[in-house]
Amino acid sequence: MSHITVRGGTFALLGAALFGLSGCSRNPATTQAAPGTAGMAQAGSRKAPPAAAKTRFRVQEVADSGQGMIFLRMTVPEDWKADDRVEWNYQDLYRPSSTYARAEAPDGSAWFEAFPAEQFYWIDDPRWDNFKAGGSVGGIHHRNITIQGAMQRYVISRYRGKAANLRILGYRPVPNLPQALGGPSAPGEGICFRLRYAGGNQPVDEEFYAQMSPILPIPYRGPLASGNELHRTLWLVHSLGAKGGRLESMRPLIGSIAGSAKFDNTWWKRQEEVRQKMNDEFARNLQRGYDNIRAAGEMSRAISANNDALLRNMDAKRAASAAASRAAA
Repeated sequence: MSHITVRGGTFALLGAALFGLSGCSRNPATTQAAPGTAGMAQAGSRKAPPAAAKTRFRVQEVADSGQGMIFLRMTVPEDWKADDRVEWNYQDLYRPSSTYARAEAPDGSAWFEAFPAEQFYWIDDPRWDNFKAGGSVGGIHHRNITIQGAMQRYVISRYRGKAANLRILGYRPVPNLPQALGGPSAPGEGICFRLRYAGGNQPVDEEFYAQMSPILPIPYRGPLASGNELHRTLWLVHSLGAKGGRLESMRPLIGSIAGSAKFDNTWWKRQEEVRQKMNDEFARNLQRGYDNIRAAGEMSRAISANNDALLRNMDAKRAASAAASRAAA
């Protein structure tokens, strides 16, 4: 394992070791490749550049101005540019925070980019799954979404859809992606897509990675129907890219950045607290809605009973009046 200098210390090239083994095209037997891509270079087929072991790095800290704290740290080469941000929308129930990070070589020839997670949801019973949520809930309504469909439609198309001569060269499963990035094991499935497109007058190679959670059923019990709202989360969405056919030679360096990016624990707890408060408020509003429906039903039944009593009283009076008229005659 190589080491690099970080302001007088050392930083293990964990990402280099891991991403050298996990390129999209490493195992042709498991790659779903487009025609004409048999000559794609295998990931890790080139050795790390000798300069990588001597590169000086800095720790890039990214502040969340809305919460007043650091939300992300990643180790990047000292001369690389970094662009990071977090955005909050307290109307988005499923995804109130959206995070983004990018580290790029001075000449723009190579980069690491991390994209926001996406929350997908639908109702298990198709009869009730034709709704459109009012306002913004921060999620995407897409029934039976797959990781391939999520990546192509909501990641690649969204972030690279306007790239010139864009081609998807192949994709393959990536087992244990959270562990490869230095985190704990997590259920779900990982994937890698290999892209090629034109960037100026140079070809660009880029690999997109992500993990998708298993389907999580959320029980729903309401006055009109019962069932499950189903959730899937696409997370750890990131890419490694380089121009001029340099992706394989730059993989150890870019992979080390990917392996170093970590959310701050205090920020993560705050984010979970905000999400829980929003969920609790949503549940209270939902219960108030149910109570209003119940109260409206009770009022409707009371009005109907009152109307029935009034009609019975009127009928009784008419019958008494008719009887009196017959007796007088």
